[in-house]
Amino acid sequence: MQNSFCDICGSKENFPLYNRDRNNEKVLNVVCKQCGFVYVTNKENDDEIKDTYADGSFSISARGSISPSKEKIRYSDNMAWNRFNTYVSLLVEHNLPKSGRLLEIGCGIGSFIRYMQGFGFEVKGIEPDPGYADFGEEHNFVPILSDFYEDVNFREYQFDLVFSFHVLEHVLSPTSFLIKARKELKEDGLIFIEVPCIERPNDGKLKSFFWKSHIQTFSKNTLSGLLNKIGFEVVDGGYIGNFLWVMAKKLADTDSIQIQYPFDHPEAIITQTKRWNDIYVLKNSPYSLNNFLRKAYLSTSDMLIKFKKRISKNPIYLIKAFIKRIEIKGSYFLRKFKILISKITTANHPVLAHFGVQGAGNAGDIMLLIAIRKLFDDSIIRFRWIIEHVYHYVSPELVKQLNTKTRGLVIGGGGILLPDTNRNNNSGWVWDCPLEELKKIEVPIIGFAIGYNRFRDQEDFLPIFSENISELIRKSIFFGMRNYGSIRKISSYIDESLLEKVTFQPCPTTVLKYIYPRYTRKQPLKPSKRLALNIAFDRRVLRFGKSENEILTQVARAMKWANDQGWEIYLVSHVYNDNHVIPWLMKEQVSFQEISLSSANYRDILNFYKDIDLTIGMRGHGQMIPFGVGNPIISLISHEKMKYFLEDIQHPEWGVDIQDAELFHKLTTKIQHVVDNWQSVLNEIETRQEMLWSITMQNMQLIKEKLN
Repeated sequence: MQNSFCDICGSKENFPLYNRDRNNEKVLNVVCKQCGFVYVTNKENDDEIKDTYADGSFSISARGSISPSKEKIRYSDNMAWNRFNTYVSLLVEHNLPKSGRLLEIGCGIGSFIRYMQGFGFEVKGIEPDPGYADFGEEHNFVPILSDFYEDVNFREYQFDLVFSFHVLEHVLSPTSFLIKARKELKEDGLIFIEVPCIERPNDGKLKSFFWKSHIQTFSKNTLSGLLNKIGFEVVDGGYIGNFLWVMAKKLADTDSIQIQYPFDHPEAIITQTKRWNDIYVLKNSPYSLNNFLRKAYLSTSDMLIKFKKRISKNPIYLIKAFIKRIEIKGSYFLRKFKILISKITTANHPVLAHFGVQGAGNAGDIMLLIAIRKLFDDSIIRFRWIIEHVYHYVSPELVKQLNTKTRGLVIGGGGILLPDTNRNNNSGWVWDCPLEELKKIEVPIIGFAIGYNRFRDQEDFLPIFSENISELIRKSIFFGMRNYGSIRKISSYIDESLLEKVTFQPCPTTVLKYIYPRYTRKQPLKPSKRLALNIAFDRRVLRFGKSENEILTQVARAMKWANDQGWEIYLVSHVYNDNHVIPWLMKEQVSFQEISLSSANYRDILNFYKDIDLTIGMRGHGQMIPFGVGNPIISLISHEKMKYFLEDIQHPEWGVDIQDAELFHKLTTKIQHVVDNWQSVLNEIETRQEMLWSITMQNMQLIKEKLN
C-alpha cells in the first residue's frame, strides 16, 4: 500500500469523503483540497495493481470467472452496441471519421472494436487480462494485445481514435495515461472516455459505488479539466445512466493552455455526495411519518419540475399524455376481455397442453406457436389450450395435471432438438422432462414440426438424449419433424424400429397463406422491389467461423447493389440483435429502414411480410414465414436446416452458403433472377406450398383419428 497525492494537481492536502468499499474493506476516498478530485489514498502500488489484472484475480472478483460467461458476453455486446450507436449519433454534428486507425484500451473481449471494424476502421485492442484477450481474439476475431497500455509503446501520431471505457478509474496515474494517449493520436485525433462519476454515485448507494479497484473517481469538471491540462479540447460529453462520457480532440497548440483550480469545489463535492447518500437512505428506510412526508415532498417536487418543463416546451403535452394513457389502458382491457371471452366460449371444449418456446423475443416462435394452435383448432376441433414453456421442468405435479386435466399434449414445433439451449441433465435437450416423468404421462403426446437444430461443429447431445427422445417417440401418437434432414439426423440416435414412427410434418409457417388467408396479397405482375434482409448473430462463431467481417461485407455490398437497382431494403429483426449488421451496411452506404418484429404480434408479422417481394434471410423462420405467405426467398445458409428446407421444396438453388467465396456475385445473380423470372418463381412457390399443405392436411386427419 502507498499513501499518495492527487494525480491531477499534485497536492497532498485533502478532505475525507468515504472510508469503505462495496466489500466493506477499508478504502480511504478523499477530495483534493486544491482541485476537487476524488481519489484513494491507501491504494496499492503499481506492481500489485498489475498482478491483480494479469493473473485473472480481477476477473474472478469483478466478473465472476476467469473467462467470460454467456451473460457477460451478452452484456459486453449490448454495451458495445450502445457505444457504437453513441458514436454514430455524433457522426454528422462533429464530422467524425468513418475509417482510419482505432485503439481501444481495456477492450475486454473486443465487442466494441468488432463493431467498429465492421464500420470500416482498422482496429487494435489492449486488454491486461489474458483470458479475456484470448477469448476476444478467438470469438470476435479482432486483434487484441494482452498487456498494460502503460507498458506498450506505439509510435507517435498513429491513431485517429482512442477509446477507453471504464479504465481510467483503475489507473494509478490518469495523467501519464492520457499524456501517452495524446502522443499516439494523430493531429486533431479524438479520445473517447467513459467512467463512473461522483455526480451520479449509483443513485446514492455509496456502499456499492466506492470500490477498492476504483482508485480514481472523476466528475465532469475534473475529467474535462485534466484533459484540457494535458492538451485536449472537450468537444462533447454527457451521461449514460450513472456513467459519464467525454469526447475530446487533441490540440496542436498547448502553450496557451491556462489551468485554474479548483475544477470542483471540495466542499460542494462532499455536500453533494452526502445528499446522494441521504436520498438513498430515505428511499430505503422504514416508512416513518417523517420519512414518508419527506419522500412525498421530494417526489412531488421532482414530478412538478419535470411536468413544468414538458408543459413549457409543449403546451399540448398534457392532452397527448392523457390520450396515450387511455389508449394503453383500453388496449390492456381489450386483451383481457378477449381472453375472458375465449375462456367462456371454450369452457366445455377438450383441453390440450402446448409445450413450446412461448413468449415474446423471437418473431419466428411467436408466429409458429400461434399458427400451430390455429391449425389444430381449424382442422380438428376448437381446443382450450394450456400454454407451457418448453424450458420449464416437467415435475411430478405437472404430469399429474396433464393426466387429469388435458386430452393430450403438443410438443413443438421449432428447432428444439438442441443440446445447449436450456441445458439440462434430465433429457439432454430443450424439453426438460426427465425420463421417469415422461413414462408417467398417460394422455396422448403429439410431437409436431420439431426440428433437429444442431449447428455445424456444435457439441453433440448428452447420452441421456438418445434414451429420452426414443421414449418420447415410442409414446407419441404422432411424431412429425419439420424437414427430412431432421429425420435423417435423428435416425442416428434411435432404433430403426422407432424411425417408422417419425414422419415429415412441414412447419406451419411454410403454409401460412392457408392458415391465415386474409393476410395474403394478390401478387403484382412485377415486383415492387421491397426487399427484407434478416441476419442472425446467435452462436456467431458456429455461423460465421473466422470470416464474419468478410461475409457481412459481401452481404452489405450485395445490398448496396440492390439499392442501385431500385430495391428498398428493410432490415428486419426477428431477435433483438439481428440489427447488429448495421455497421457493415453503413460502411457500404446502404440505404435501409429498420423493422423490429422481435416483440410483435402475429398480425404485425404477417402484415409486414405480405407486402415484401423478396426476403434474404439467415434465420429459419426468416425464410419460412415469407415463403408461407407466398413470397420469394433467398436463404443465407449458415445452418444445415436452411438446406433441409430448400431440399424439401426441391429448390436448393434458392440458397447460397455464407462461406461461399463468391457470396456477393451469387446473391446479386439470384436477386436478378427473381426479377427476371417473377411469375414463374411465384408459380413454383404456389406449387410447393400446395404440396406442403396436402401433407399437413393428411397428418392432421391422422392426428384427429388418433385423438378420437
